[in-house]
Amino acid sequence: MPENKPVTLTHLTVENIKRLRIVEVTPEGNLIIVGGDNEQGKSSLLDSIEMLLNGGRSIPDRPVRQGREKGYIVGTLSNGLNIKRTIMANGNTSLVVTDAAGQFVSSPQTLFDRMKSLLTFDPLAFANAKGSEQRSILMELVGLDFSEQSAKRAELFAERAAVKKTIQLLTSQVRDEHKDTPADEVDVVAAVGELKAIAEQAAVRKEGYDACMAADGKIARIECDVIALKEAVKNAAHMLDGAKIALAIAREEAKKRSDEFDALPAPVEPDPDAVDPIENRVDELNSLIESSQETNQRVRDNRERAVNLAKIAECSKQTAVLQRAIEDLDDDKAAQLRAATFPIEGLAFDDQAVTLNSLPFDQASSAERLRVSVAMGLAMNPELKILLIRDGSLLDATSKAIIAQMAKDAGGQVWCEVVSKDSECQLIIEDGSVLETPEVTA
Repeated sequence: MPENKPVTLTHLTVENIKRLRIVEVTPEGNLIIVGGDNEQGKSSLLDSIEMLLNGGRSIPDRPVRQGREKGYIVGTLSNGLNIKRTIMANGNTSLVVTDAAGQFVSSPQTLFDRMKSLLTFDPLAFANAKGSEQRSILMELVGLDFSEQSAKRAELFAERAAVKKTIQLLTSQVRDEHKDTPADEVDVVAAVGELKAIAEQAAVRKEGYDACMAADGKIARIECDVIALKEAVKNAAHMLDGAKIALAIAREEAKKRSDEFDALPAPVEPDPDAVDPIENRVDELNSLIESSQETNQRVRDNRERAVNLAKIAECSKQTAVLQRAIEDLDDDKAAQLRAATFPIEGLAFDDQAVTLNSLPFDQASSAERLRVSVAMGLAMNPELKILLIRDGSLLDATSKAIIAQMAKDAGGQVWCEVVSKDSECQLIIEDGSVLETPEVTA
């Protein structure tokens, strides 16, 4: 199916609309400059074009010239459609459209709505829109939709931020490593148990030693008795026999005690220069127990430090993965932007708004903003290419020439209002009527 040819106005008649009495225009070229002093009807002419095609949405509270009951706007489009809109003083309107053969067109307003977009009539609607709205309009024009990517990027960014926050928290909890600290905590229970065993062994040794000493004392006493008894043997023979029996018993008991004592670990001979290993071990255990709380805390600190460092390393890996995913989204977005065709060189957009030559669009000059808006309006209206510039006085001759060429290249039609009566004007409005129509320089 062939592409639709751009549609423009080939003839326009306006009667009793706003400040206009009666104006009849047959526009020539792609840029129609409407001149005149302020409050003479220039804006009324451009408003009439918008009312003709846009209907009730563009009709103001007092659309008809003061003192009149109704007004008319009649236009002919380059596709052969003839349009007549009648507007009453109260704002009510009726629309009649016929084709080139004189046949009535049904639902004409629906037809016009399909032929135009938001920027059909006022290209400055783009320049005056909010940054986010400009970005949405431009993205729609170039056929890009990053909403899903932006949502995914925001999700990844939030996740990465959470991981980084975790890393910061873990890093703040990592203490300096304790040097010369064992890997395991001190077993206080085992140390106390060993001390108890040593004390019990010492008690057993003391008991055996006391028993041996008692046996030795008893032997000494009995031996004394034996000597005494031998001296009195003659007089106490029977006592001697009893003493011998008692001695034998005592010696048996002494031997038993001696054997029991000998079975005990041999006592260490006291050596003033030697270190008692048991006493030394007891000192070591007491010292170990006294320092166990600090040592064990240092061991736990080192273990906690190792755990935190491992978590930080894992979070760092996770951050790198999320960063790579964000960069992949950004790379894909950049690739789509490079492949997109923008209506004017230097026009683009970032995550927040539209940019022009890498600067925010709202920092561009008024003329630059207007040229971009015209390009947008022409690009977004493949069929009905009629634009209305109400601030044409902001444009210098160069800007007007650029817009004229843009309109010509797009097959469009730009109506431009200026406060001027120079020869550049195709028509000049004075007191609601056409004052003169200078010849258009080829």
